[in-house]
Amino acid sequence: KLYGDVQEKMTDASAHLLFFALELNLIDDAAIESALAADKAFGHYRPWVLDLRKDKPYQLEDRVEQLFHEKSVTGRGAWNRLFDETMTDLRFDVDGEELTLEPALNRLQDSNGEVRRRASEALAAT
Repeated sequence: KLYGDVQEKMTDASAHLLFFALELNLIDDAAIESALAADKAFGHYRPWVLDLRKDKPYQLEDRVEQLFHEKSVTGRGAWNRLFDETMTDLRFDVDGEELTLEPALNRLQDSNGEVRRRASEALAAT
């Protein structure tokens, strides 16, 4: 839940900054190169600018890019979020103790065979 909420907040915040990347890619390559060379402070961001400009040939119209950016929360990331939340919500009753997935899986590596068997049964029952 927290991860999904944070992702949504980040998408909201970055949506307001998307125009910057889109506009930067509209500038001619020679002008960008000249500005990077002329201003040492701007030159510090050379790796980021050059990485951003790799997407230039694939950049769509601004409104379409904005739409894709806003929908990224409900796209592929939503399936990842659903999976993460589902796995986090799983509980296993091992010897009367309610465990999350990780502690239950850790019991499968216990040196005591009986502990491993009970953990395995609890995992299989869920």
